[in-house]
Amino acid sequence: MKRITLLICATLLLTLVSCSRPKTPENLFEEHSGNFDTVANISYKELSATARITRETPRSCSVTFTSPESLSDIAFVFWDDRVELNYKAMSFAFDPNSVPGGAVARIAVGAINTALDGRGLAVEYTDNALTLSGALDSGSFTLRVDQNDQSLLKLSIPDQQLDIEFVNFSFLD
Repeated sequence: MKRITLLICATLLLTLVSCSRPKTPENLFEEHSGNFDTVANISYKELSATARITRETPRSCSVTFTSPESLSDIAFVFWDDRVELNYKAMSFAFDPNSVPGGAVARIAVGAINTALDGRGLAVEYTDNALTLSGALDSGSFTLRVDQNDQSLLKLSIPDQQLDIEFVNFSFLD
């Protein structure tokens, strides 16, 4: 009986220690698959737009614009080796570096993927949020993350004049 009690106590102690482990960029998203769905309010230079961003697999991420009207229903699907541009019944595949119109989406997806990967990031705790800082080829970025549920709140890439506020962010676990 004493052995069973000691085993239960040791298990509880190990569980409490692992639960209280501080969050680092490397383990921040470990309890999630990395797949997510969100609405994004985008401000890029003089452009304001809204899009749905969905990452259903680690290898692909889709960005579908809902506003302004001129971008409505245009969808980009980013894969490791290509970008698909979809509009109504038309679909085109391109090399990721050859889609200038997809610059905003490509930059945003790159920053989010870097943050979800967690390597090479600095983390700062402020105002019930974590601020992750990192760098891409397109410039330095900061990503604010909810401290409690790890949902993405806001992405900023000042060199590109890009700010994205995430609304109704949810992980697809």
